[in-house]
Amino acid sequence: MTQLFEKHPTAPGGGSAAAARSRILPALLAALVLLAPVPAAGQEVQVVEHRLANGMTLLLVPRPGDPNVAAGWVAKVGSVNERPGITGVAHLFEHMMF
Repeated sequence: MTQLFEKHPTAPGGGSAAAARSRILPALLAALVLLAPVPAAGQEVQVVEHRLANGMTLLLVPRPGDPNVAAGWVAKVGSVNERPGITGVAHLFEHMMF
């Protein structure tokens, strides 16, 4: 049986795969541009720095009116800080601290 009407290229099942890709690619690119995250502006934070007699540095962020206090610390220890010939101290320190 012969086909009486030629399928339109945009109709389902009609047209070539290359034609379909040529329509989809610009739509995908437009969606990526529109949905791309916008970088947030940097936040200005006032930091007060104190150094204790033992060399420890404290960074404080005062927030008047906020009743909460949060703290954290960083110890500059690890394999990168070990002297040649004295290894494993960082691993021992980890077990002693935690």
